Amino acid sequence: MHKFLSSTILTSFAFGALTTTATAGSLTILHNNDGESQLVDAGSGLEQFGGAARFVTLVNQIRTQREGAGNAVLTLSSGDNILPGPEFNASLNDGIFYDAQVLNAIGYDAIALGNHDFDFGPDLLADFIGDVNAPYVSANLDFSGSSALQARFDANEIVKSTIVTSNGEQFGIVGATTENLPFISSPGDVSVLDVVSNVQAEIDALEMSGVKNIILISHLQGIGEDTAVISQLSGVDIAIAGGGDEFLADGPDALNTDPADVFGPYPLTGITNADGVEVPVVTTQGNYRYLGVLDVEFDDSGNLISVNNVTSGAQLVTDALTSDPTIQSQVIDPVSAALADLANTPIATSQVELDGQRSSIRFQETNLGNIIADSYIYNAEIVDAERGGTLLTGDATVALTNGGGIRNDSILGPGVLTELDTFDILPFSNTLTVINGLTAADLLAVLENAVSRVEGTLGGTGRFAQVAGLEFTYDPNRPGGDRVLELMLADGTLLYDRGEFLDTSTLIDLVTVNFLAGGGDEYPLDQFDAELIGISYQRSLFNYIVDGLGGLITAEQYAAGGEGRISIGVSEPASIALMGLGVLGLAGFYRRKHAL
Repeated sequence: MHKFLSSTILTSFAFGALTTTATAGSLTILHNNDGESQLVDAGSGLEQFGGAARFVTLVNQIRTQREGAGNAVLTLSSGDNILPGPEFNASLNDGIFYDAQVLNAIGYDAIALGNHDFDFGPDLLADFIGDVNAPYVSANLDFSGSSALQARFDANEIVKSTIVTSNGEQFGIVGATTENLPFISSPGDVSVLDVVSNVQAEIDALEMSGVKNIILISHLQGIGEDTAVISQLSGVDIAIAGGGDEFLADGPDALNTDPADVFGPYPLTGITNADGVEVPVVTTQGNYRYLGVLDVEFDDSGNLISVNNVTSGAQLVTDALTSDPTIQSQVIDPVSAALADLANTPIATSQVELDGQRSSIRFQETNLGNIIADSYIYNAEIVDAERGGTLLTGDATVALTNGGGIRNDSILGPGVLTELDTFDILPFSNTLTVINGLTAADLLAVLENAVSRVEGTLGGTGRFAQVAGLEFTYDPNRPGGDRVLELMLADGTLLYDRGEFLDTSTLIDLVTVNFLAGGGDEYPLDQFDAELIGISYQRSLFNYIVDGLGGLITAEQYAAGGEGRISIGVSEPASIALMGLGVLGLAGFYRRKHAL
């Protein structure tokens, strides 16, 4: 029952106006992804864009218009509707899932499970899903290891696929979740299965039950991943992607004024499934900034015969839209009040710009990354003193945090920092964790993972590390697993130099977060015993800025360009350069060598 149309025929009409004698059914798909609890507006400096209350208004306007024109209408989400941070913190403090109220007001027919939906672990996700009036969909997750989520699955609140009837037509919705879920979130004992085979099984089952029109909603972290999956699937007609934050449009709009920000047209064309049939692929940028509107037509056999490029597109949510009054009063007002309390609590002054930009934090050392990593050691040492020296038992203490856990994507200061800033920087539910007794070889393996996905001038992924208590040099052009050239502790102890371990006896305590200690971002740490110390990484930063630094961040302490903790490439082994240093000393050389 798969739909076989030649790619030649599709090229002539698939994404434009079409005159056809076939009896057609008109369908409008309203969609978004990666709302990520950005409920009030699009953020600082972008207050006139986004906002869940305006978004609900836009959904209702377009749904009413399309239904009035006789269209079937589906409303779909491709995942990551929630995200730890100050907005979701308001939900936890008030005992109300504000995000769930928004999802219910939008009126989704199906919601894909994204990675951030698992950031608080399976139990909280299960509680959240219980408040949402729409099925969560993923074909490639096995919930049998989580009693809370399995109960939701047994109650059909989580499904592999679902059938939605609109305007007398049946549509099959299949979900998919990234196979990287265990490395980038906290799914606990939820098992992640192969995407292609499990999605195909659901497509086949839907077609066997008589459903002709199949839509994939996926959270695979990028359109490139979706394209690879679609090419292996037979029977899929339309794909709604999530997680990549790609901007699809014919050109820049008021929010995206740089043409370089446009990833491609809406919808993307030229992507074919395993049948050779072209599949329109759409996505939106997140944070309730855009509503995707895809207008298509199917013939009686379930073949997609046209996409209306005149009416389709990602519509920008602006303050020209009147806020939905119910969501405004029941969600936006209480969340805004909670944010205002945080924003009105100054905690420090920075005399220097603090770089938390995604393009920096995932590729190179930054001063904000250094502050965060230093805060880990600061807090661990306080707990160690409180415990009589039983927490940090090694010869040296180092710290490491992943760039993906630093989320403000901006430069802060110079000026006042507030408590809200600490939540914007570090929004997740990560907790400080200590791993005792690492060797130089263990630490080298950790750092090799940290630089294993660094490519291009602004490349890199969330696993790139910001560090404290150590310095290292790496070459991104070397093969993976052989990129770290030098590794030295902050006291000047050279542990490793160009393939040679110079110190194998020093035992090192690593302070990190529980996400990485459990193997997140593929860090090789889950083989070691780890001890949680009961301090969130947000609170760690707060404590260090307020108490450790006395509320003042200076350029002398945290220079804008960093301190040389992480360097790219050297011309000669450090052991050779150290010859003849005399009274300068090893530690003095180490502090200076990267500035030369």
